[in-house]
Amino acid sequence: MNTIFFLVTAVLSGLLFNRAFKPAFNFLFKTGSFLKKQITDETAPMEDTSSIKGINELIRSFNNINTRLESEISEMELSHNHMRRVLSEIALTMTFPQDIDNILDTILNIAIKALDARKGLILTKDKNYSELTIKSAVGYDRDIIGTREVGFKEGIIGWVIENGKPVILPGEDKDQRFKKLSTVEIGNHSTICTPIIHLRKKVGAILISNKMNGKKFSSDDLIILNNLAAQTAIAMENAMLRENIENTYLETISALAIAVESKDKYTKGHSLRVGKIASSIAREMGLGKQEIEEIEYAATLHDIGKIGIMDSILHKGKLSPEEFEIIKKHPEIGENIIRPVASLNRLCPILRHHHERVDGNGYPDSLTKEEIPLASRILFVADAFDAMTSNRPYRKALCREEAIEELQRNAGYQFDRDIVENFMNCFQQPHFSQLQLN
Repeated sequence: MNTIFFLVTAVLSGLLFNRAFKPAFNFLFKTGSFLKKQITDETAPMEDTSSIKGINELIRSFNNINTRLESEISEMELSHNHMRRVLSEIALTMTFPQDIDNILDTILNIAIKALDARKGLILTKDKNYSELTIKSAVGYDRDIIGTREVGFKEGIIGWVIENGKPVILPGEDKDQRFKKLSTVEIGNHSTICTPIIHLRKKVGAILISNKMNGKKFSSDDLIILNNLAAQTAIAMENAMLRENIENTYLETISALAIAVESKDKYTKGHSLRVGKIASSIAREMGLGKQEIEEIEYAATLHDIGKIGIMDSILHKGKLSPEEFEIIKKHPEIGENIIRPVASLNRLCPILRHHHERVDGNGYPDSLTKEEIPLASRILFVADAFDAMTSNRPYRKALCREEAIEELQRNAGYQFDRDIVENFMNCFQQPHFSQLQLN
């Protein structure tokens, strides 16, 4: 009897040390089975069966405890492995510079997957900390992103942000703390929500709801979500710092672009006019809003590389072959200037290739036809038209009709024929005559 008591006590003590005692549990399980056999064999002839039944009951209790401990250890191992995978995914996400919206989408998807849930939201405060905006959503209509469906101090999310504490709710039970649920919280079953806190400022919240298996969210789930919230706060801070750096650099670049044109009365306003012409062509061709904006932005910066060319060459009339080779470097210089700005990386190919010809005789890479980015081909036509219709120190401006004839004559050789045709359609529209005067 004392032996059985010792074994059961050892198992209960082992619960405090979980995985470290797993080999011992296996040993005790085998020992318990052995003792059961021995006790049964040795006491079988005894007339008093009550003591045997008591011992058997203890052995069964021991086996049940052992089985439960085995199950708990197995679940704990799965939980630890799951946590490691989640943290690895987070680390991988943070390794590569991304747009903050993409990072928030990635984090929310990791949270949904890690917590085995159906729905989730990430909400953040605006720069003035006056409003909450839904920045990412899973399990909701995508149109909800960017809206302000949750007010301060409203519902579960409002309470969590106001108090800076997480909440786990098992289901639709009423909770006096959350008398008025927001529209995004109505209909949720199991819910877990945690604040996003950075430098002691409550900057947002992550809400996950409706567990797939119908179970309640656990304290382990909260540990995972708190880790994700901490990573979200870091990501938001990093994104803000990158944005500030990029904005400063962008302002510097824009100032340089203006400075390049301001040095020469003949080119003043050239980039602005090219941008309007190019965007007009892009709209005529049915390009999307983002593509049109990129073309107009690229036009503003397309001559930024001339900051690296000597004024004596820029303002000269007829250039020698050696001088022309120098002027041909400005697209590459411009590309290198804007490359450090992550938000402008997509413009690099446009700037680099805006002097390529469809016949392959352009620069810097002698690309042909579709090898040249479409935006660069559009920009080339717009640039050439404005250059031809502007006075230069080495020649007088052509009239618009003469410039149009020049474009048509070189279509298919110097310029993309389809873009010239679309430019012609723009040229015939009433608003085009006012385009360069604004």
